[in-house]
Amino acid sequence: MQENSVKTNELEKNEEGVSEVKTTHKKSKKKLIIFIVVIVIIALFGAYAYKQMSKYQSTDDAFISGNPINIASNVSGHITSISVVNNQYVQKGQLLLTIDSRGYKTNVQAVQAQISGASAQVAALQAKISAQGDSVKNSEKTVARLEKLSIQDAVSQQDVDNAVTNLQVAQKTLQGMQSDLQAQQDNVKVLQAQLSNANLNVSYTNIYAPFSGYITMSSVQVGDFVQSGSPIFALVTTQMWISANFKETQMGKIKVGDKVDITLDAVPGVIFKGTVQSTQAGTGSVFSLLPPENATGNFVKVVQRVPVNITFDDPSLIQKYHIGLGLSVVAKVYVNTSSQNQSGITSANQQFSVISAETQNQASTFSVSGASN
Repeated sequence: MQENSVKTNELEKNEEGVSEVKTTHKKSKKKLIIFIVVIVIIALFGAYAYKQMSKYQSTDDAFISGNPINIASNVSGHITSISVVNNQYVQKGQLLLTIDSRGYKTNVQAVQAQISGASAQVAALQAKISAQGDSVKNSEKTVARLEKLSIQDAVSQQDVDNAVTNLQVAQKTLQGMQSDLQAQQDNVKVLQAQLSNANLNVSYTNIYAPFSGYITMSSVQVGDFVQSGSPIFALVTTQMWISANFKETQMGKIKVGDKVDITLDAVPGVIFKGTVQSTQAGTGSVFSLLPPENATGNFVKVVQRVPVNITFDDPSLIQKYHIGLGLSVVAKVYVNTSSQNQSGITSANQQFSVISAETQNQASTFSVSGASN
């Protein structure tokens, strides 16, 4: 009986061991399946992420760029009125400020008086020339008549010589008057040019906006004296673009005309659409104040960045969201989209050409007078 009991216990222990082994095996198999599934999911996610990332090139080394214009006066004087304030949006041709014009208007009146006097002298000389011309004609007739009479010995040769002398004197007097008339007429032209300049200076006392945009950097007040050519404030137009600095290792995939998603830290939650307009023919460091000289000293390779200009597809959004110069941008360029958007290339080039044509031809100090309005 005891032997049977022992055998029964051993059999039960063996059965329990086999059951535990089977349970452990099942758990290990389940963990292995879970591990394989996780690995497959990670691999699929990685492949998907890689595929998606290969569709675009992005950088956060990008900023809003534009051409701010320095507004200055062409004349000096005291400011009598200011029609705008800092950060105000103004329309093209809108009056910005006025400079005291009394001195310039007085100069106009003085030149007008000089022109009136010179014109009167011209008229007087013309009358004298007309009278002297009649005198020359009479002298010519007298000489001709006396020469005929001299042939008939009706007058002496001395009379003929005196008549010829009088004719020569009259002709010289006429030539002198004509020279005086020419000089006086030239003087009138000079005075008329001075009058035009004086009127232009009067018009310069009213300064108008050359473009639509925002007034910034204004530090003048009514009563301040401004010097000719000194900046008064800056005008930031809404003609802006993005300057994105991509790594040189990214440039092989970026083409002109590629579509771009643009996000700004200042405008969260909004994705702007843009187009690659151009790429700079050189890295940013080459055009710096102190370009690198790699032929001397120890060389350490540094990945260079290339500026890429990106234009907004809808420039009206610039004013809508009050986008300003220098704001940080994240630019995501979708590669291999340029061939699908040839019309976008043309429109982007046209837009950037307008920006360049209207702003790059402006001098560093820009002023517009009332004459241009």
